[in-house]
Amino acid sequence: MTVIANDFVPDGPHNANLITLSVGQHTDVVVEATAKSTDTIRMRITEGPSGLSPGSHTKCTLNDSISFTTAAATYYEDFIPNIVPNTNSAIDSSLNLFPFNYNNQPLDITVLAFAMPLKEPPTMLNPMTNADDPTGAYMSFEAKPGDADKQLIERAVYDIGSNSSVRIVMISVGFPDSHSMHIDGHNMQVLAGGVCGSDGRTIVNPSNPQRHGARSVQPNGYHIIQYDLDNPGV
Repeated sequence: MTVIANDFVPDGPHNANLITLSVGQHTDVVVEATAKSTDTIRMRITEGPSGLSPGSHTKCTLNDSISFTTAAATYYEDFIPNIVPNTNSAIDSSLNLFPFNYNNQPLDITVLAFAMPLKEPPTMLNPMTNADDPTGAYMSFEAKPGDADKQLIERAVYDIGSNSSVRIVMISVGFPDSHSMHIDGHNMQVLAGGVCGSDGRTIVNPSNPQRHGARSVQPNGYHIIQYDLDNPGV
């Protein structure tokens, strides 16, 4: 596949034989029809089991340990009727397992068609997705049913005033699943990401960082994003 856009932001075209998508993500690809005119093939989507599934902390999505593969038949113009495609996947099945399965597309392989150089933000936030943080050092943004009345307003809302932009270091601690992060009404610049921690200062491509509408944070991982505060609202 030739990737030409992510979350509707045009990318410099690059090739990929596997695209990983999580909730809210979009990728535009071009598939070149190079087989014979009588051929039939299958295009596949595999949905990995959850890291919360019984006895497993290595996979993604559903909590019932079932991994679905959907295969769509694709026919060339001179295909022979009633012949079902019998092609097999060439993708290494280990790519559906931790730590590979949560990987987004690498941040350093494409050049966006319209560059938006990174600016130094006036504000940096460090929310942690582990809601059991006892120190209060990070904002938990807990949203469990029934917990709303127990939260201090400072842990639910962060007022950054009239600042023009904000950089957020998203950290996932001790959790076996990925988190698809999304900022409503904005495209975020994705500055860095991976497993373990981050100082919030290591930037992959400051002159032309990737921009996405949604991006997955890996288990025990982090992502650094930044966006302009130019769309008021809750």
